[in-house]
Amino acid sequence: MMHSSNQARAGLTLVEMLAMVGIIGLGIGLLLPAVQARRESARRQHCADNARRLAEACLQHEAAQRFLPSGGWGWAWCGDPDRGYGRSQSGSWLYSILPYLDQRSLHDTGLGTTGTAKRAAIAALAGTPVATFYCPSRRPPVAYPDTWTSWWRGGYVDHTAPALVAKTDYAANAGAGIFSADLPIPMSVAEADGGTFGWARTDDPSLGSYCSGVIYYRSQLELAMVRDGLSNVYLLGEKFLQTDQYTSSIDRGDNQNAFVGFEGDNHRVTNPAWPPKQDLPGVEDKRCFGSAHALGYSAAFCDGSVRTVSYTINPETHRRLGNREDRQPVDQTDL
Repeated sequence: MMHSSNQARAGLTLVEMLAMVGIIGLGIGLLLPAVQARRESARRQHCADNARRLAEACLQHEAAQRFLPSGGWGWAWCGDPDRGYGRSQSGSWLYSILPYLDQRSLHDTGLGTTGTAKRAAIAALAGTPVATFYCPSRRPPVAYPDTWTSWWRGGYVDHTAPALVAKTDYAANAGAGIFSADLPIPMSVAEADGGTFGWARTDDPSLGSYCSGVIYYRSQLELAMVRDGLSNVYLLGEKFLQTDQYTSSIDRGDNQNAFVGFEGDNHRVTNPAWPPKQDLPGVEDKRCFGSAHALGYSAAFCDGSVRTVSYTINPETHRRLGNREDRQPVDQTDL
């Protein structure tokens, strides 16, 4: 009888078991936010590393070609391996830096081909995602829908884009001025090469203030032209995007592939009217920088450094950081 009584007292009553489960649940509840915060911190660091890799690739491009990658010919054109670099290249700055991201084979897709083979190659290029182009806090590095298929020139003739294409969560600094899609886009290679569409200049009235940055429409900019100091001018940064449209491609700042020329998908500006902001649901703005991170967005500067820029940055400081030669002082503590 005594042995049986001791066995009964050794077990847990229902009340004690419920209390223990409650304590464990409380502990998990307290621990979960810390785990989530640590994971987001790791994702934010990964994102900053992506921005650093992209900046390093841009600087390697500048060292090899003697100018930063060009912004390309506009939204109707895609990267073309037979067009070289600089203002002759129809595709985006992201396309031009592929060789400096160990993606030479992707960059050279379709090299030397023509006609149907060229079109198929460019479609394959457009549909190939590059992991470095994606922020891990936002979406996996896979292909997403292309919702701008009315006409997609792809470097040669009009045709429909692939259903799923590569995207980018990073945009180049186009400048501190206006931003619009109303740019003179060449309708053929012959027209582009014929001189009608010269490279963008800060004194070109047809382009307004597009070209006060470092990568923009048909640019071919040497680092020596960044006269405000390489550590005082943005090179690139994360772009703002709607939180509820990360995978849909409905946002007009994310509706094409990463390799098309100058577009809101791959360029942003620092006009005070469009300050940087954290991603929001139901808000579309293809002009401003931003990110999914709560503390700020990752911005790479022309010296290759990467810093977190607060969404509350002084608008005038933000504007100055977008202009390569306004000769205005920048207070780094405002970041």
